[in-house]
Amino acid sequence: MVDYYRNRAALLGMAGAALSDRRRGKSLPLTERDYAGCPLPRNLPAPPHGDCLIWTGAMNGGGYGVGTFPSGEGLAHREAFRKSRGCSGENVLHLCHRRCCVQPSHLYSGSKQDNADDRLLRESSSVPEWSLFARATKEVDKAVEYRWPLPGVCQAVMISEDVSHDCDFVVPAGIERICSVCSEPESPELRRDVGLSDWQPDADADRSSVVGNMRRFAEVGPITVELNA
Repeated sequence: MVDYYRNRAALLGMAGAALSDRRRGKSLPLTERDYAGCPLPRNLPAPPHGDCLIWTGAMNGGGYGVGTFPSGEGLAHREAFRKSRGCSGENVLHLCHRRCCVQPSHLYSGSKQDNADDRLLRESSSVPEWSLFARATKEVDKAVEYRWPLPGVCQAVMISEDVSHDCDFVVPAGIERICSVCSEPESPELRRDVGLSDWQPDADADRSSVVGNMRRFAEVGPITVELNA
């Protein structure tokens, strides 16, 4: 069973962010104070535009952010969808497969069958059906115009140009620890759950993918990057 609290703590550790002091029950608009930027999962056949915006407020047992907004009490990602589109969706689904993400360009309105198809596309161990890939790509392209930028204040992301480095798991991230060089979690299970597993098992290819994704994340937002040899 997925431990959503543990996973979010690791993602916030990667982002160098902490939980917000937003009080549940107090009506507040959704602003950039309520989320932290984090790179996309690498294991997405149809990756959406923009990086994940991880909700830092209260979360329910299903892994979804919750809060009280001017529109009422509800799920944070549904509020992000409503705020960006100006309307509520039938079922607001995640293209990034991270329930705690509120990035509007990662959200779309779909059916329960769409949700099941997305899961099948992501978890397929072989070449996925073209129809599933085509539908997901269409939703990705439709959502790009709703992308929100990264928060104005981001912590430094440490990136190593040496893809063969030995990870040094010393940075606290909830009850986990992440590498001070590439930000990978120590636990293999957690790497899989937060989307850091790769299609290819080769270690060098996997490490190179981490570095490339983190560098792209740093280049598109107001973030300080240090390159360590």
